[in-house]
This record gives sequence, C-alpha cells and structure tokens, in this order.
Amino acid sequence: MQKELNKRILYHFIPSEYLDDKWQKGNDFIIDNSHNSFIKEFETEKPMLTHNNKDLYDLCDLAFDNKLTREQLFDLKTLIQQYLSNQPIALREYIFEKVRITEFPNYISRKHCLFLTDVNSVKHWDCSLNTCEKVLFKLEVSGIAFIGHDCLIPSNELSIEQQEQQARYYWQNKLSMCSNKKYDDREYLFQGHVKVLRKI
Repeated sequence: MQKELNKRILYHFIPSEYLDDKWQKGNDFIIDNSHNSFIKEFETEKPMLTHNNKDLYDLCDLAFDNKLTREQLFDLKTLIQQYLSNQPIALREYIFEKVRITEFPNYISRKHCLFLTDVNSVKHWDCSLNTCEKVLFKLEVSGIAFIGHDCLIPSNELSIEQQEQQARYYWQNKLSMCSNKKYDDREYLFQGHVKVLRKI
C-alpha cells in the first residue's frame, strides 16, 4: 500500500559504516530517485570486495600461485563468505525490482528509497538487523511511502519462481500469506523530505 505522509514520525536504522554528516540532529534532506539504497554495492559487474585492505581477486591470484600467508588465507575465507552471503540478497532485490517494474510501476522502488519503520515495528527490525552495528534515528518525514511487511519478503531458500510470486504478494500487501499474524514488521519505502530529530 502506498500513501502520502505529512510530518510523520518514523525511524531509520543505518549501519554505522554508512553514517555521514547528514545524520546530525536538525539536518534535513530529500530522498528521491537519485538516492541509491543498500543494494548499490550489488549492482556492479565486478563488486569490489575487500577485507583488511586486501582485494578478493588479488587474493585469489595469490592462492592459485600458492603464495598465500596464513593471514591472507583468513582474509580470503572472510571475503568468500561475505560474497556468498550477499548474492542471495542481490538476487532477491533484482526479483523485487523486476516484478515492481513490470507489474507495479507506480510504486516506489526498493533501489531508490529510504527504509523506515514505525514505533511499533522498531523492535522487530532491531532483532532482524542484528548482524551489523547500527544506529537508530528518529525522523520527521513528509512525502510518499510504500508500506510493506517483512513477513512477505521471500526466503533465500525459495526457487526463483517462488520468490517472484512472493514478491507479488509483497507489492500487493497480501498479509493473508503471512504465518506471523501480528504484522509488527512494517517497512516504509520512503521518498520525500526528511528531518533528523535525534539519534536514539
């Protein structure tokens, strides 16, 4: 469901590594189609994966030449794990965007939005995003948001066809397809004016 928001209080989790000067109390800014969300790192043909200032591809070259130190071997393992964990997310987001463009073109893209949540769903997202260090911000927003639910986001174990169907359920907001009947897992795909009220 997509709707207009006017001075609505919502919340945003941001990984600590992506914090910049705009996330200061009192700052305001616009999120529009030029904004690129977390999936930007998956869009390049050859993603730059580094760990301890070492590049995945350089480490692979050293491995083939049998010249890896123990530390470099650990770095290579870390990078491969990172790459493999990111690929299902990249595929899922590609499927979301494909279904949106072809069937729901008027909805806000997950690629070009700020992901927000409301006060009732903060706890859910705090637990769901527990794999990264993050900061929570309280915001005042005015603009347009698509309101979706985490329970409708497809699992990585599903086939591509099943993920496409699940993406349709997400864009249609078919909550009857959720096993969780509490629905305290809202995510707002937002575009518009953002004012930073405070860091929590």
